[in-house]
Amino acid sequence: MGSATAKFPALLLLCGLGTLACSGVLTEGEPGDTGSPAVDENSGPDEGVHQTASCADYLACLETADPDEYDDVRGKYDEDGSCWQSTREEMESCDAECEEDMAALIDEEGSDVCESGGDTGTNTGDCPLQEGIYGSDWSILEDTCDLEQYLPTPVEVSCEGGEMTLTVEIIPVPLACSTSGQSFECTYEADFYIVFAGMASSRGTSADGVFEVDYGCYSYAEVQLYQE
Repeated sequence: MGSATAKFPALLLLCGLGTLACSGVLTEGEPGDTGSPAVDENSGPDEGVHQTASCADYLACLETADPDEYDDVRGKYDEDGSCWQSTREEMESCDAECEEDMAALIDEEGSDVCESGGDTGTNTGDCPLQEGIYGSDWSILEDTCDLEQYLPTPVEVSCEGGEMTLTVEIIPVPLACSTSGQSFECTYEADFYIVFAGMASSRGTSADGVFEVDYGCYSYAEVQLYQE
């Protein structure tokens, strides 16, 4: 798919993000309103903090490659781990640790270290991501469409007969996905063009990717999806 900073043309805007609202592309409702109840900002982790794809993959590998180490670190890195109970800075620090530890494990044991048999925690579905509703964490890099005011927004993944579709709640048109292994590129093209492309974790419960919209205005963001 290329790096997360690679460009993938795409959609989403209103009559200047208003443009899409006026054309009926965006769903109606107040900006940022996803129907979720208000959350006490002091009652838990920062908004958007969740297990990252890198840590999910690292744990899946350790579970078969080094069960003792897996038992030592699962309380930190699993879906309910301590890494995801605090700040975004802590989440990013843990994510970097997982990437470094995975690289060190592969360097020491070889590239097939995660394929040594047993339950690897790998997604056994027909699509890179499991079906369901995903939370999303957006990092806006460019936004002349005023996309940011409509975020965060849930993302729904459907998989039927190996064909994956992705629907961003504020855009009521499904994006048809082409897939290869754990990578995916989901597009919609009509009067506008949208692409949501990324790489799913081996468990198929999270993904890192990019979203790009080009429709008279332009928005580009890095996105993390996580199963709620």
